[in-house]
Amino acid sequence: MGLGMSDAAWLRRYARGVRVAARREGNPRRAAKMEDTCRRLEAAARALEAAAGGRVAFADYARVDEVAERLRIHPESARRLMRQGVLPAVRVGNLWLMPRAGLDVAVVEYRDGRSRGRLELLEGNQTSGGL
Repeated sequence: MGLGMSDAAWLRRYARGVRVAARREGNPRRAAKMEDTCRRLEAAARALEAAAGGRVAFADYARVDEVAERLRIHPESARRLMRQGVLPAVRVGNLWLMPRAGLDVAVVEYRDGRSRGRLELLEGNQTSGGL
């Protein structure tokens, strides 16, 4: 994001860039998807301006790379968990964002669930003669 640029302005600028690329796109189906992304980006910009008197900002959200680092997993795995709804996240265009307020809780729950799953797997293998 540029210096002094609001989040809504950044979204609008990103939408303009996608729209320019859509006009150059030779595949009509892909161009239509890109135009749809532009509409969603512009709607998100309007929502940011209207929400909570402008207090909602990108600083309130963590991107995929930060979530992956906190969960100690690959970014594509974090993206998959967001897509599946395991992690609470919103998609803005091609960007997945997770509210920072829920990140610490999600980290604890995810790690607890993963360790519990491993424990159940180990217990199951011990009763069947494995390990």
